[in-house]
Amino acid sequence: VLFPIIIKQEGVTLGTIENDEISRCMEEPDGQYTMITCRNKGIPIAEYFEELENEENPELTFVQLLESFVQGLKMVSILEQHTIVHMDINENTITYDKINGTLAISDFSMSFDKEDHNTTKDEEIFVEYDGEMYWTLEVYLLSIITELEPEARQQVPTKEEVDSLCMKYAEESSLRRIVDEATMTQYMEMMKIYVEDTMSGQTWDQMNATLKETAYTWDVFSLIVLFLRIIENLSIKGSELVQEVRQQLCDYIITRPNMM
Repeated sequence: VLFPIIIKQEGVTLGTIENDEISRCMEEPDGQYTMITCRNKGIPIAEYFEELENEENPELTFVQLLESFVQGLKMVSILEQHTIVHMDINENTITYDKINGTLAISDFSMSFDKEDHNTTKDEEIFVEYDGEMYWTLEVYLLSIITELEPEARQQVPTKEEVDSLCMKYAEESSLRRIVDEATMTQYMEMMKIYVEDTMSGQTWDQMNATLKETAYTWDVFSLIVLFLRIIENLSIKGSELVQEVRQQLCDYIITRPNMM
């Protein structure tokens, strides 16, 4: 299991820069920063499975599917050991090195330390949801809370307000395009009960803290959604073994976050 190999590190002064992706990672535009150059020998994970499809070897594809998912879980476990939540696991941030047979994870621009309780960084982490990121409902709700004014965050939302946000997530979520209607319905029903059981009567600010308690499960959720998407594009997706794997992944999704 690999993270991108660091080739060199050097001190730089970034100054004023127009690139939004870099700018939002900087606390002080004129401060001293370290530029890290990495070597990533892999190709995007989805691209790798496309290549496997061309080899027309269903046994190899199935084995690689399982091994890659297990490696992905190990990477997430390593992040958790260092109290890091990646926040942006997808086809582009997970790569496969065909020479060594290992995965690597990159792009930590949205990552955060779960033990760092400084909420001033929330605006950089919980950005506006675009429907493409593999986010849980909790992260979606956090992105909404982050946009609220300080005074509004001290208010207790009504059940109707929370239900409305849940419905909006269900309509916009990338999960809807990957799982079947029954799984999506189960997930939303489970999450509505979870939110009501754990956050009923809380202010938006209190909900913010409660939602973050399950942060270590978010990357696992994203990894599962990624592999469900990969499965949907495989010619072997109809096989009994792959369907069993797919069902197990879906079962995990519909598990309450505080019971994962």
